[in-house]
Amino acid sequence: MKKMRRGKKFFTRIIFYDETGDLFAYWWNQSWPMDVFREGQLVILYGKARKIHPPELVNPEFEILYGEGIVRFCFGKIIPVYSLTEGISQHWIRSLIARTLKQYL
Repeated sequence: MKKMRRGKKFFTRIIFYDETGDLFAYWWNQSWPMDVFREGQLVILYGKARKIHPPELVNPEFEILYGEGIVRFCFGKIIPVYSLTEGISQHWIRSLIARTLKQYL
């Protein structure tokens, strides 16, 4: 895990690995990933790949399968992708819609 600078902006880089190799994940202007991920956690990362060799994901979504941190409700399901406006995340809008459907159905 590293917090790095590029000009006036900073990014957090975390290298995830398994038996197939390394995956570089980047979060621009966000340091919270350093507080969420721990060595030895089982994590699923998903999102748009920026590079293939070495593989890179920028601002990926994730699922922590067990261990410390948060566990999101999206794993193992078909999950919609919504059009967003600034300041609203996919996770936030999915949670809002799930709570609303649960309340009214």
